[in-house]
Amino acid sequence: MATRTPPLQTRSRFHRDWGNFTSDTLLPNASGAPLAAAMFDLEAGDQAFNDGSVGGLLSVYVCISAGTAGGGDAVWRPVGLGAQLGWGNDSIGNGLATRYLAPGWDDGLAATVTREIRLTRDVVFTDIYARHSNPGGSGATITYTLRLNGIASAVTVALATTASNAATTGLAVAGAAGDVLDLEVTRVATAGGGQRRPGITVGYL
Repeated sequence: MATRTPPLQTRSRFHRDWGNFTSDTLLPNASGAPLAAAMFDLEAGDQAFNDGSVGGLLSVYVCISAGTAGGGDAVWRPVGLGAQLGWGNDSIGNGLATRYLAPGWDDGLAATVTREIRLTRDVVFTDIYARHSNPGGSGATITYTLRLNGIASAVTVALATTASNAATTGLAVAGAAGDVLDLEVTRVATAGGGQRRPGITVGYL
């Protein structure tokens, strides 16, 4: 484990590697491992490795905020694992039927039966963005929801048929390797012309 250099100048110091852990909640001063004041030497920029065997992602983590001594409130973020998934169809139809967007893109009408894909690893979903490439119609609200194993998640966004863009950010919804995903489309009023060409992207770590 690395140690600090003498603090003669801030720029001559280097950040600590706190070692290996089995869960993101056990990282220094995280919720499951508060650091007492006598041991509190955590700084933003320090790093640690989580093997993911108990919880969290298999990744190097960087401390974003050290929190307070004994608080168990440090903020750690995994490094270099950001990615996104996409769904889209040329049309979602005009009726009230629940529909499911195709993974990637499909030039046809969104199906009324699920279009499913599976996760290859544990992830944390962080945001969802919606785009109507051909806005118009009645102005009815369309809700797009990521489902995990057939259950609606908090990864959801609403967009009027007459609007082009919407997003929900700041999420932290866990998904596990092997989970089945689909992208559900619902509404409470007819769209007044269904060719909105929706494209949905979901970000994850």
